[in-house]
Amino acid sequence: MMTTFMEYARAKLWLFLLFVLCAVGCGDQKVQPVQTDRPYLETDVVVRNPIDGVTLAGTLTLPASTGSFPAVLLIAGSGPHDRDEEFLGHRPFFILADYLARLGMTVLRMDKRGCGESEGVYIPYDIERFVQDAQSAVTFLRQHKQVDPHRIGVIGHSQGGLIAPMLASQSTDISFVVLMAAPGEWGPGFFRSQAIAMARAAGFGERDFERIRQLYDRLTPIWTKDTIAASDEREGTRIIEELRLYVDAGSRKILGNENAASFLAFMRSNEIRSFLDYDPATTLRRLSCPVLAIIGDKDVQVPSSQNLAAIENALREGGNERYRIVEAQGLNHLFQTCTTGLVSEYATMGRSMSTAALDVIGEWLGEVVGLGQR
Repeated sequence: MMTTFMEYARAKLWLFLLFVLCAVGCGDQKVQPVQTDRPYLETDVVVRNPIDGVTLAGTLTLPASTGSFPAVLLIAGSGPHDRDEEFLGHRPFFILADYLARLGMTVLRMDKRGCGESEGVYIPYDIERFVQDAQSAVTFLRQHKQVDPHRIGVIGHSQGGLIAPMLASQSTDISFVVLMAAPGEWGPGFFRSQAIAMARAAGFGERDFERIRQLYDRLTPIWTKDTIAASDEREGTRIIEELRLYVDAGSRKILGNENAASFLAFMRSNEIRSFLDYDPATTLRRLSCPVLAIIGDKDVQVPSSQNLAAIENALREGGNERYRIVEAQGLNHLFQTCTTGLVSEYATMGRSMSTAALDVIGEWLGEVVGLGQR
């Protein structure tokens, strides 16, 4: 585990190069404006995880009228996010909560443990703890007098799209799941596809893609074996350094000059390897509630075609017929309208989230939970 924030940030940046679901950026950014005439109420809340006693802070958005309403918990992607999933100056969960509240939904968004106003320690890949925190938040919603306990769901973005199905497969309280840019496949195949998608968006060609495949075939046994020789460590370091050449110049500037050997050691830690062993399909097959999966077709972090196909296959294999699969045209990992989808482009986007993506989610939720009905 990283001992300082800067060490963690460096590891996250390298993790993006090969494997991450989110990245860290810099600079002043434009923020998508939100209407100020809010026909809903917002209140700060605290949720206690009864397993370890950690208190989490968040914001509950409620329709201004009386009654009980459908509710949703928002689960952020990887990284030490606050309740708005603030990232590169954008606040996508604030935008999403505002949009859903205007449709008549109650929305809960939380600071991750160790982030914002929440207690505890943030550990990047403590997935079991994230699921427990999410269940505590759902229990809070279920007990709220303005929430219909039979219409509670979760929306997970990126890594949150791994956590949401885990929660839904373990809890009878979840009536729907929305997966935003969530992986359907995992492990070496996912990372290889991610690297090729990034290289393609950066302008590399088929010959380069074949080289990336070859490099991953050599790298995979190095970071997955229990023990490796010194020669393997040297080889792994050389491979990582070469893979870095297939990232566009703008992203390389963000990534900086990091130590490949240190990154290989980080990737071989028990914490990371246990996380990388997870197969999303196993959990997705257990979901019986309605599921919406949406990924932008320019997403280079979670490439849309293979991940949407994997999600659909898993749901179908599990006998779930109540799902919708959407490949959102022209959108990146953050659901911004974009040109390339590369990480270096995120900072230049003026909108935090495309209205087209919001409308897909809103229309599907209208059908599933009957917004406006009681």
